[in-house]
Amino acid sequence: MNRNAHIEIRRMADAVEDMATQQFANDRSRFDPFETSLDFVDDQPDQIKLISEALRLSLSETYSPSRVHVSIAESHYLLKIDKNWRPAS
Repeated sequence: MNRNAHIEIRRMADAVEDMATQQFANDRSRFDPFETSLDFVDDQPDQIKLISEALRLSLSETYSPSRVHVSIAESHYLLKIDKNWRPAS
């Protein structure tokens, strides 16, 4: 993966982390997963797969022990983070 792909993965992960953490903080009593989608940045199938896996791994580090799911659909990534995560105190 090239440097631009790494930068894009970090940008996407940061945006998802901000949205998911805010949802989890606002809905403390609910256990609904966080779900969103992001458009592809690259149109090469191999690159799309690599980015989806790198994105999943990055978000898994932040939200462990929650399960993070990233799937590929038409022209975007579908992301889902289960709510087992608790922010560091």
